[in-house]
Amino acid sequence: MGGRPPLLGDYFAEDVAVDVLPPAAQKMVLIQGMEIDFLS
Repeated sequence: MGGRPPLLGDYFAEDVAVDVLPPAAQKMVLIQGMEIDFLS
């Protein structure tokens, strides 16, 4: 790392760039319940 921000070409330079795998997308299932009282 140097004293300047990286340029676009720096991301493609094999000597400084590293291939990474992005984290997998996470999903959530939400189940909503309702209580009904038929006796009243």
